[in-house]
Amino acid sequence: MSLDAQLDQLASALEISRYSFSFSVKFQVTKLAQNGFLSPRNVFKLIDYVSLMQNTFGAVRTAAALRRLCQQVPYAGPLTKASDLDPLTISESLDRYVEDLTEEQSYLNDTLDSMNTYRADVTPSTLQLAGPELECSNRVLRNYAKFSDHFLRVTFMEEDNEPFYFDHTRSNQDIFWGRFKSLLQDGIKIGGRIYEFLGFSHSSLRAQTCWFLAPFMDHNKRVDADMIISKLGDFSHIQCPAKCAARVGQAFTDTSSSIAIDPAFVEEIGDVERNGRVFSDGVGTCSLGVLKTLQATQRSFSVPATIFQIRFAGAKGVISLDSRLQGYVLRLRPSMIKYRGTEESHIEICGIASRMLPLVLNRQLIKILEDLGISNKAFEDLQAGAIDELRSSVSSVRNAAAFLEKHNVGKSTYTPWLLRKIQSLGLASSDDLFFRDLLDAVVLIQLQDLKYRTRIPVKEGVTLYGIMDETGILEEGEVYCCWVNREWHTEHASGTVLCARSPALHPGDLQIAKAVTVPENSPLNELHNYIVFSSKGERDLPSQLSGGDLDGDLYHVIWDKSLIPDACHQPSEYPKLPPVDIGRPVTRTDMSDFFLKFMEQDQLGRVASQHMILADQYEQGTLHPDCIKLAELHSTAVDFSKTGIPIYEDQFPQSCRNTKFRPDFMAPGRKVKVEGHGIIFEREQIDLIDNDDARKAGEGTRKRYYESRKILGILYRSIDERAFFKELHERSAILKDDDQTSQGVLVDLWEYIQAETAGLVWEQHIAYAAAIRESYEATVSDIILQYSTNPPEYLEEIEVFMGSIICRTGCRSKRQKEYTTGMKMRYDREVKAYMAAMRDHGCSPDLVVANGEQMGGEDTWEALCRSMACLHVGIQQPWVKKGRIDGGRRVTFGWVAAAAVMKELEVYQENRDVGPLRKALERKTGLGD
Repeated sequence: MSLDAQLDQLASALEISRYSFSFSVKFQVTKLAQNGFLSPRNVFKLIDYVSLMQNTFGAVRTAAALRRLCQQVPYAGPLTKASDLDPLTISESLDRYVEDLTEEQSYLNDTLDSMNTYRADVTPSTLQLAGPELECSNRVLRNYAKFSDHFLRVTFMEEDNEPFYFDHTRSNQDIFWGRFKSLLQDGIKIGGRIYEFLGFSHSSLRAQTCWFLAPFMDHNKRVDADMIISKLGDFSHIQCPAKCAARVGQAFTDTSSSIAIDPAFVEEIGDVERNGRVFSDGVGTCSLGVLKTLQATQRSFSVPATIFQIRFAGAKGVISLDSRLQGYVLRLRPSMIKYRGTEESHIEICGIASRMLPLVLNRQLIKILEDLGISNKAFEDLQAGAIDELRSSVSSVRNAAAFLEKHNVGKSTYTPWLLRKIQSLGLASSDDLFFRDLLDAVVLIQLQDLKYRTRIPVKEGVTLYGIMDETGILEEGEVYCCWVNREWHTEHASGTVLCARSPALHPGDLQIAKAVTVPENSPLNELHNYIVFSSKGERDLPSQLSGGDLDGDLYHVIWDKSLIPDACHQPSEYPKLPPVDIGRPVTRTDMSDFFLKFMEQDQLGRVASQHMILADQYEQGTLHPDCIKLAELHSTAVDFSKTGIPIYEDQFPQSCRNTKFRPDFMAPGRKVKVEGHGIIFEREQIDLIDNDDARKAGEGTRKRYYESRKILGILYRSIDERAFFKELHERSAILKDDDQTSQGVLVDLWEYIQAETAGLVWEQHIAYAAAIRESYEATVSDIILQYSTNPPEYLEEIEVFMGSIICRTGCRSKRQKEYTTGMKMRYDREVKAYMAAMRDHGCSPDLVVANGEQMGGEDTWEALCRSMACLHVGIQQPWVKKGRIDGGRRVTFGWVAAAAVMKELEVYQENRDVGPLRKALERKTGLGD
């Protein structure tokens, strides 16, 4: 019997009525066979046992046990015994898993911000299932929150888990218009349901990801894909599949919050237009009342935002506070409203100007600046400063904590705060192997960004949301920039500044402006973390910066004099291409066909790579006519997602057909290995590569690299990772290669905590703590499985903890970047839930037992006791996970628990120290009577 026939037989068996399997169980059973964890035949033999499990323990625990089995079942191979995959052995494993699990161990549930949904990864030969996983919510998911398991996130990818890249030397017709077309047309069958194509957002289109839906009944009405789309709005007037898909896709944009607003409070005002230009393209305003409603959705921002990127009904763009508006009003412009005919009345937030973003130069900006006359020394000094900062970051624990904080590492686990706390107690973090490995890994990522992406931070620069001057005070060529720095002080730019937007390929994508201040009573002073562009002049400045607008674009502002050229090039001026018109209303099939067309013909990456190569080879650099042509093609490729117009082979300059050699800074790096004893560089850089790198470039099968004499090559060769880390470990007081223990500092911290809490009874929580650890480490294993881009080479636990995937060969791939974002988002949400499970603030802080003397009531300080039990469990022998992630030590639970304990201990110490003094004072003054 063929594999497909076996899978069909299994699917039929799961639908037998006497089993009455829940969908969650059917999904996990199907995943066991579909993903190749077990053979369909062996999974078939487990069905009766799984049915018994569901009847005994319920669907939730049974599905969770099956999911854990997927993590632990070993690979079938020469080192695996046949008995390890025998149904009897598997059923015994399921017994252990289901006994370990409890209903209460579901620490993370759906919220309005995120939903648990299922996922499918489709390659030319396989279909892999995953989930349920937390996904950032969107309008559609939020409207049907009770039916989130009917939504399936589907990603199409190559067999190596990387996206499809355009390659003019081969045809993927059979893959795209054969296999993939059949899935988009006929749907994906899972557990008795048929998931059909629904839609995609603009960002998910580029990620080759879309949403599928299995129809369901809601209030006695059938809800299917066509019905959902029809309720989103009126798209009948749009006759371009790409444009229609983009408009429908607004509802699939990831949004963090949703706030209801009465449509009566929404006004439409005119755009500011001149010379065929829309100066207010994508930007509106709101009153203080609306702003406060939006600010109430913010969680951990010390400075309330005054600018939000939103979706509302058929509108999209940015809104900012206009303090002159009275009452409760939201003002939108025609340039923001993309379609009408929807009853939706919620403001959805997809971006917040909560803080200024650092300015980081990239290769494209550096190349243009070089061609505009900026000296090599300016870039070399900036890179040298960045290298010195990396060295300084490991010179002390205090610097290390600040370094982690700056790069957003350990924020959800309070790790920087914990390190400062440990240092204040006189304990030696440098004795801890995990701490050293964490610093090594974060430093490596920053070093890789410097060497392989030439991402150089600029202290005299910021990145900000752009809005238009609603007051009319700014003249042509003037901008107003205001932001809140890391010390929560307001800063402004003044004088000559350089403005830009990424990506930038045309030499005119960088323009000089004059940063000015405004009167104290100006409404602009009520805002922060933004750049305001003038509404006056012949042409708006945003459109001159890589064709930008104001619907959420981020702009770079530089006042570093060494980076401002004497003069700028004329900005680009590309004619707008009319979108493809099919002469009739667009159907869902038209949109799914465009999804395939885009995946097949998108050449944005190829254009950017060819531009980089030719700009390095030509003496004129980006000013060469061939590079100017490629910049225009890049603009066309960017608009492909909205116009439906791709670029074709005959549009490329002839010189692109002769790029057999590439500059050395585009070569892959040394292969690195991340393990429990630091970073290991396994081999030297090579100068000849094939397949993967060449495939991504879409230019032949083999590439050679030459030594670039331009600034990017100079910067690239000035960094030697191996030498850097050798020097770092020799000089650093906290990274010296002494005999370190896996959790040395946590053991010392535990001794301190025990001394501080003498008399507290915490041992009764050990079983609870062990269950939390078991669940946490199962979650970490699941995240590792989900976000490992090249199994069986799995991620390390430390990568999950710090929220960043380390590229083993220098520069992270596009998929790794996407996975890094998703992985960090998921781990941060999960770990917050686990910390909440450790810290329950249901007990009164006025009650405490210390040194055997009761100062309140009974059952006190349970949160501290629970978290103490978790730390005690966490510093025991690190658990070793077997199966698909064989031999992986788990040590991060102890660090999570340590932060939870120290947070609770602070409260305990404050009340312990203040309580007796307060009571003594009351007795002395008689105020307690």
